[in-house]
Amino acid sequence: MPVAAFAGAVLALSATLVIAGRSLSPSRTILAGVAVSSLFAALTSLLIFWTATGDSFREIINWLLGSLAGARWPAVAISLGAILVVGVPMMMAGRALDAFAFGDTSAASLGVDVARTRWVMLTATALLTGAMVAVSGAIGFVGLVLPHAVRLVVGVGHRALLPLSALTGAIFLIWCDTLARSLFDPREGKPGVVVTFLSILELAKEQLVDIVQEAALAPIYLKSLAIREDGDTVVPALTSEFDDDSVEPAATPLAANDDA
Repeated sequence: MPVAAFAGAVLALSATLVIAGRSLSPSRTILAGVAVSSLFAALTSLLIFWTATGDSFREIINWLLGSLAGARWPAVAISLGAILVVGVPMMMAGRALDAFAFGDTSAASLGVDVARTRWVMLTATALLTGAMVAVSGAIGFVGLVLPHAVRLVVGVGHRALLPLSALTGAIFLIWCDTLARSLFDPREGKPGVVVTFLSILELAKEQLVDIVQEAALAPIYLKSLAIREDGDTVVPALTSEFDDDSVEPAATPLAANDDA
């Protein structure tokens, strides 16, 4: 299973890069990744439906949900080797990743080979992800949510952000695995389920906070942009600091000219 998972990751990477083209623009790469992901999800469902029975079906479902229960020392060796061979060189490329934060043009002006760096980083990321998924199964959202949370604490510098994100993600996954085992005792809970649930709650909380803030600021924003139409001209209305009907707003220069 781990060998097949890693081979599938390499195949998915190759298909994504071919579809994205030589330029590897961010939007085209994302669309290519979504298309390849949907294709492989459909193929996985077809294989499960067509061939999986009994214990093999249960093993595939456990792997799709993600689990640390089958971790052994060979799995640790695979993970450690992937980190040393692929992860450490990626962490050393923090300067190039920082340059990409300002856009391709700014990165090129700073001496970064944009196309080559993007190809190398995408390939390294896919290989590292494939190695991790091969030993633990598909546990999503850890790499989507945790780096943004770590960025709020340590800043945007990738030399500190990358290793701390990896360490924080590992600790968070251990907590989720412990929580899953405690909640579903005596059955074996899947950490992937807990990770997804907590990540969705975090994303929903951020969206709710944004909505509440926008709703609270909406009356102030609308009042500050209060306007009145005078013929074909739109003139900002002068509003009093206090909503007092007894105080009349001062006449605008345009209104004074009209009265004249």
